Amino acid sequence: MMTSAHVDTFAREHLPQSGRIVDLGCGTGRLAIPLAQAGFGVVAVDLSDEMLAIVGEKARVAGVSVDRVKANLVDLSCFADHSFDAAACLFQTLGNGD
Repeated sequence: MMTSAHVDTFAREHLPQSGRIVDLGCGTGRLAIPLAQAGFGVVAVDLSDEMLAIVGEKARVAGVSVDRVKANLVDLSCFADHSFDAAACLFQTLGNGD
């Protein structure tokens, strides 16, 4: 599980100091929620309505705002070019871990 310490380290090493981040293949929001808590504007993208609903509930409980978009991460034509300051695609989003 990603802790706030992991997010802080990840953010410091890989993300701008602030801005709008897209979390591709967000799953249940284990990156999106801590990033929102750290002050980033976060858009969570997933193909699963169920996962996006969980992200929404977690955001509500955490008292943060996370926009949620149902989309395939290989076709992001629903976003204008340069909509984000950074993109994250973590964990096992692109593979099965084998």
